[in-house]
Amino acid sequence: MTIHTLFGTEIVTSKPRTIKFKQIKAVYETLAVREEITDYLKT
Repeated sequence: MTIHTLFGTEIVTSKPRTIKFKQIKAVYETLAVREEITDYLKT
C-alpha cells in the first residue's frame, strides 16, 4: 500500500492501525401533542 503524506510517499506492507472516534451530537426537536393538557394535570 502506498501512503501519501505531507512528508512524501511511503510504501507500507502492513495494514495501518484503525483510529476510531466517538462523538455526541445535540439534536433539538419540537414535538406537537394534539391532546388536551388537562388529561395530564392533577386537579
